[in-house]
Parts: sequence; structure tokens; C-alpha cells
Amino acid sequence: SDADLCEGAALRAAAAENTPLEVLRAIALAETGGGKGGKGRPWPWTTNVEGVGKWHESRDGAIAYIKGRHAERARSYDIGCFQINRRWHGDAFSSLEEMFDPDANARYAAQFLKSLKHEAGSWNRAAGWYHSRTPELAAKYRRRVETILASLPAPPPEAAMIFGGGTGKAPRRIAARAAPRPE
Repeated sequence: SDADLCEGAALRAAAAENTPLEVLRAIALAETGGGKGGKGRPWPWTTNVEGVGKWHESRDGAIAYIKGRHAERARSYDIGCFQINRRWHGDAFSSLEEMFDPDANARYAAQFLKSLKHEAGSWNRAAGWYHSRTPELAAKYRRRVETILASLPAPPPEAAMIFGGGTGKAPRRIAARAAPRPE
């Protein structure tokens, strides 16, 4: 289903970028969980324009909506599984359509989160900064991500093969307040 697209993309991006899968999953849920068909799962065709989030039925519908809002002079909007802001991060993508690609969206989110972790010193602080550098907003978002982390269901079965090096071991669960994972 479309709801599986964000979770699969998070899995691949976490492995490729050496970022904690659980943190990416929690951010995707904080950003897009619960909308159209998502039922508490991240949704790839999510947009947020000027604080109004929408869960679209399809990729084409989401793209048409953003193009329409852009024609109406909206310039700052969040796109896709990880709600990447086009105004601030759009140059990292070749097109609006690429920003809606779950894998491209997740890969950028993982890279961005990893760069924030290097600066912040912890995954938890980086998660707050993912949303905002304003201390109050970052703290509120970090608490939301920590709450989601604490209630995450087990990762998908294919995670054991990717993160366990084929040994069948499940990835180490990262506690909401755990020390940063060594790299």
C-alpha cells in the first residue's frame, strides 16, 4: 500500500546513511502519520502549506495541489514522507516530483538528520532541530518524537537482514533518551 512506501524508504535510507531506523520512523510518523489511508502510519502524499496539512489520495493529486498553491504565490511548503521544505531544501532535488519520491525524500531526511546529529551531538537533539532551531519549538518536537519512539512497533522483518548484516538479528532499539550511537 502507499502507507508502506514511507516505511520502506526509511529502512533503505537508514541503512544507506547509517542513521537510526527508529528515529527516522518516528520523524516520519511525527510529520505525516495518521492521514488518508495511513491509519497511524506515515503517508507519502502529504503536504503542508502555511501550516495546513493535507493527506492526498495520490502522488499526482499532491503534486497538482502544490503546483496550484505555488501559482497562488505560496513559496514555503513541506512535501512527502518526511515533510521536506521546498523553500529551504528544494535545491537538493532535481524537481518537485523528485521531492515526492519516497526514497529521495527519505534519503535527504536521513542525510539532513545525520548532519544535524554531528552538529548537535545527539540524535535526540538533532530530531528537535529537524523541525526547528527555535529552542522551544525544537524541545516540543523532540518530546513528540521521543513519545513516538517509545511506542513504535517492531521494525519490518526486512530490517533484520539489512541492519543485522544477514545474521537475522534485529536492529538495536534506541531508547528515547539513549546516548548517541557511535559511528
